[in-house]
Amino acid sequence: MAIKPNLNKAIYGSAMLGDGYSSITKTKKTTGGIYADGIGALTPINGNSIGGIKTPSLSMPDVSKQLNGAVVRNGAIGRGGSTGGVTKEGAIIGGGANNTTFNNITSGSKKIVDNKPVTGSLGVTKLPTAAQFTQTGDTQTKYADFLTKAQALKNAADSVATKPNESTTEKTDTATEKPATYEEYLQQQRELLDKRKTEADKQAEAAKERAAVDAQASYAQNMATYGANAESMAQMGLTGGGYGDYINAQAYAQKRADMQQASVTERAEKAQNTATYEDAISALNKTELEYKEKQEQEQKNQDAVYASLWEKAINPDSNYTEENIAALGREYGLSDSKIEELKNVIKASRAEKNSNLYASLLGYANDGTYSAEQIAAIAREKGLNDEQIKGLTDAATKYKDNIYKTNYSSFMGSIEQGNMTKNILDTALKNDTITQEQYNDLLNKYQTSYYDEYNNEITSNFGAVSTDSIDKSLQRGEITQEQYNELKSKYNASVESAIISATLFYENGVKIDEKNAKALAEKLKNSGWLSDENKSKVDTFLADDYKPEDSGGCFAKGTMITVADGSQIAVENLKEGDNILVFNHTTGGMDVAPVSYIFRDGQKDYEVLTLHFGDATNIDVLFEHGFFDIDSKKYVLINAENAKEFIGHRFYHVAYVDGAYENKPVTLSDFNVHTEQTECYSVLTAAHINHIANGMLAVTDDIKGIYNIFELDDAYRYDTEKMAADIEHYGLFTYDDWREYATPEQFEAFNGAYMKVAVGKGLVTIDEIVGYIKRFLQA
Repeated sequence: MAIKPNLNKAIYGSAMLGDGYSSITKTKKTTGGIYADGIGALTPINGNSIGGIKTPSLSMPDVSKQLNGAVVRNGAIGRGGSTGGVTKEGAIIGGGANNTTFNNITSGSKKIVDNKPVTGSLGVTKLPTAAQFTQTGDTQTKYADFLTKAQALKNAADSVATKPNESTTEKTDTATEKPATYEEYLQQQRELLDKRKTEADKQAEAAKERAAVDAQASYAQNMATYGANAESMAQMGLTGGGYGDYINAQAYAQKRADMQQASVTERAEKAQNTATYEDAISALNKTELEYKEKQEQEQKNQDAVYASLWEKAINPDSNYTEENIAALGREYGLSDSKIEELKNVIKASRAEKNSNLYASLLGYANDGTYSAEQIAAIAREKGLNDEQIKGLTDAATKYKDNIYKTNYSSFMGSIEQGNMTKNILDTALKNDTITQEQYNDLLNKYQTSYYDEYNNEITSNFGAVSTDSIDKSLQRGEITQEQYNELKSKYNASVESAIISATLFYENGVKIDEKNAKALAEKLKNSGWLSDENKSKVDTFLADDYKPEDSGGCFAKGTMITVADGSQIAVENLKEGDNILVFNHTTGGMDVAPVSYIFRDGQKDYEVLTLHFGDATNIDVLFEHGFFDIDSKKYVLINAENAKEFIGHRFYHVAYVDGAYENKPVTLSDFNVHTEQTECYSVLTAAHINHIANGMLAVTDDIKGIYNIFELDDAYRYDTEKMAADIEHYGLFTYDDWREYATPEQFEAFNGAYMKVAVGKGLVTIDEIVGYIKRFLQA
């Protein structure tokens, strides 16, 4: 009868019975003991009968094969185990196959690069190393990048291997989220191991429970098989209590062995699970330790790199920039934050260096060590910014400007004190002590100071002027060529004026002797300053001025002077205080003024110059005398030497006709010189100076320089605009200026205020005026 264990098949599948199902057709021979005694009488005679009685043929099952075969041996555990069973004495021998369910746990459908199952597997793959965890060549690889590249653990699902032909497959959970760091990855693996160990232990316990169920089912099946055999034997009239007991003991022993084997297998699998778990945890710990050691080494390396770069960054004199130190940091795997720190260190060190350098250079700018150009070049070379460079150049410029101003003021004071030379100014400009503009201004003031000094000398007393000194002054640059030429022009004008006013050979109002006059004339002519015309005039004037018994420019005895009532009186009959006719240049008409001074010289032989004014009149002049030239609108001195020059000139003539004054121009038509014995007279009036002699408007030459002070208009009046301009330019004397020399009346009578204009124009000197006062007013 075939045995068909459908229950076992339903639970474990065909593998449970090893070689499959087979009918029990073999009859197990008894081998003694109770069982042998019980069935000995049943042994057939001649192979098929008992006691000679023919018995039916029965094929008995080989119980020992069944007990030691697939049903008992493999049913509770599964295929692949060692042979096991129970002896007839009920002892359990051998053992069931090891449960391989735990070992069949996988780590998901996707394979991680180079992963291999761990020995005594819990379904855990071999962990990637830190090197595998990172991407080669990437200095800042993240675990997520590795997972993306390797596709490890992405949507992985670890499954628990089931026995063949099961309708369902149980799978373990796995991580569904990517860990951010390697440490998180290792922690995730630990958690997974814990979970899988728990699951494996549960599976071992479940396997034990299934084995118990299988043992009970197998026991029931064996007992059922025994029952069927016993019934057949009973039908055959065979009974054997010993056989039943034996079968019952064997079935129970098999059940008991299967239960014990299940417990042993459970403990073994749990022990294996624990060992596998501990090995896996140990591997994780070792990996973590290696990772940490590597991380620590890498951190040390990065710390060393950072420290080295930090030294470079903190050194303001290094050539490292933010860009190249960032490139080095990336090359050696520094983090972005570290790189940013290094860049900030460079900024700070450069800023501090620039600040210190700026302060140092500012000191140099403020004390004038460097010019604005020099300090700007240094600042650019040292990397200072445009704003700092501007601050430095402004400071240097301000210092220089202050120095310029100080030096300018100092040089100006030296010029005013007369302690300056052009060479000093030139050196100051060359050494950048003053600006070009300041130099030009100082030089102008310096040269003007010399010019003014020489001009005053020429104006006040040209005869005392050293023209040689002025020549040398030009060579030294103390005056300009233009100023030099102007001085020469003024010098010649002064000489000419002195000749005209007959003061050339006067000193302090006193005429010098002939010897000194000749020396002065030679000095003037040899100075190189006189024009040829003036040289000739000097010679002529010297000859005329120092004629024997020179008594000045006067009239001969008998010359008729017009008095206030229009009548004429011989000059020799006039007295001081008499009112005579004069021309008022302020009003442009005739006026009356008292005679202030009459010069008389006794009778003797004189060279007489007779001037012929057409048919109007003749007049005898001794030496020279002044007459009003209508053409030049001023008084001119005429003598024997220059009379020819005035031929054709028109002169002012006055006649008293029918109670009224008539004036008309008369022309100098001729002259002649002769010697005769006569007397010499000269007349001076208050305020107006002039007088009318033989009808001619005339002025004495004894007061050269105190007439022709102002320009006249066509009516021979003072030109008011030009007069006002002269007064504004030269100013006016006050009585206080002449208090010790004249009375207030005398100061007013001789136009004392206007004398300052005459002096300013070089017509007369202060000394000459003092001489006139002593000669005419204090005589």
